[in-house]
Amino acid sequence: MQKCPFDVKAAFQKMFKDTGISLFDIIKYQKQVTKRVPAFGKLVTPSADLKTYATLACCFMTYRFANVMMKPMSFARLIQAAMIDKYDFKSNYLSMTTKRSIIDYLNRTKHVGYSVDNMVMCNLSQSDKKLYQPFFFVFRNPDTGSLIISLRGTTTMMDTMTDLDARTQQVSHTGTIHYFHAGFYEMALIVVQKLKLADFDLNNATFTGHSMGAAVAAICVLLLQQQNISTKAVVFSPPPCMDERSCIFLEQSVTSYVLERDSVPEMSVHAIRTLFTRIQHIKLQNAHPHAEQQQLIANYFEPENTKQLSEQTTLEDDLFVPGRIVISYIGRMHEIERHELGQFTLNFQTIIDHISGKYFMDECCE
Repeated sequence: MQKCPFDVKAAFQKMFKDTGISLFDIIKYQKQVTKRVPAFGKLVTPSADLKTYATLACCFMTYRFANVMMKPMSFARLIQAAMIDKYDFKSNYLSMTTKRSIIDYLNRTKHVGYSVDNMVMCNLSQSDKKLYQPFFFVFRNPDTGSLIISLRGTTTMMDTMTDLDARTQQVSHTGTIHYFHAGFYEMALIVVQKLKLADFDLNNATFTGHSMGAAVAAICVLLLQQQNISTKAVVFSPPPCMDERSCIFLEQSVTSYVLERDSVPEMSVHAIRTLFTRIQHIKLQNAHPHAEQQQLIANYFEPENTKQLSEQTTLEDDLFVPGRIVISYIGRMHEIERHELGQFTLNFQTIIDHISGKYFMDECCE
């Protein structure tokens, strides 16, 4: 198996050392840093095609979740399926699980008007064999003729390794320096290359994706716009993937949707650094002999504090969620500023909220 180029353990060790925070401190103060209270911007009315994009982007993984979480399956059968997926290296091999996932995906997308008849390309690369291998579908809009490129989120172990390749990739374009999540950037380069080899007209194309697929989709838009190709993206739960300057540049062409308790959009070195800094502040304040603990804790729940603290701890090469950001919070959708997601929240609900199916249920697309 290929080794991830980014040393996650070393990054955390450095952060613990630089801030003087211990694992005990994180456990002790976890109740004070588990709540996200963003300062809301204007109310957003979901567009008519939001459910279409959410379905194309998010429902690929529901077959796997349904089998693991809802249908009876023995532990031995799960192990057997995992071993087949991992060790069968036949050329052009797709596991039965993957085949069923594709069939289930296409059964779901036809409910929003996209079926095999609308599909013009599917890149079923072996993402469980190599790093940075994209898995995506290209559909043609039956009404406008424009393309929709749907990128799959994290599914295989190699996808996870791509996620963990969180080195900062520095790229220069016409004298401007951009910074990207290295793993997502490498995958985006391959996607753009494959689309160009297929000789598609990418003007007015729309990229969509969930999780890793969302980040790669946003980077694809930036790469194509640098080549004067007008594209856009509607993405769901993207992890931080590019520097703040690039994120601002994409505000007119990329919309990122996140759910209330989904912490994946906060999974960056910067957001964890902000978390450590907040714990450090709480620890120092509570150490004061005359501190009124309840007031101190309340102060750290003020909506503007996450934004302010995030801005104070930002470095030039820190990564953020791309484009315009819309959060679904208690059944309503609002725009929020980028730095409202600038601190990682220790929220164990995040796994449930990040599951891709949540993004095309009523709360996001009603």
